[in-house]
Amino acid sequence: MKIDPSLLTQAGLEPDSTASRKPRQQGDKADILPAGGDIQIRLSPTLQGIEKTLAATDVNTSHIEAIKQALASGQYQISSERIANGLINSTLQTLAEGE
Repeated sequence: MKIDPSLLTQAGLEPDSTASRKPRQQGDKADILPAGGDIQIRLSPTLQGIEKTLAATDVNTSHIEAIKQALASGQYQISSERIANGLINSTLQTLAEGE
């Protein structure tokens, strides 16, 4: 399976092109940190949108805690067969849509 490089740019990342990289020289901008060690990161507009979406997503923490407790106590059984079938069906659907 190949990863579509356009997905990386949609996520605000640069495709890895190690063949075109040159070794970093001392004094390159990537080596310079502001005084105090603070690092500032600027997110792409796509990542900013994802961050806003995640912040606005309502998470039912009580439901998550109930699942964690059920897993810990052995009351919730994970079916590897069900997971495998779901992955296979999802893959088959994706392949069928690509044709």
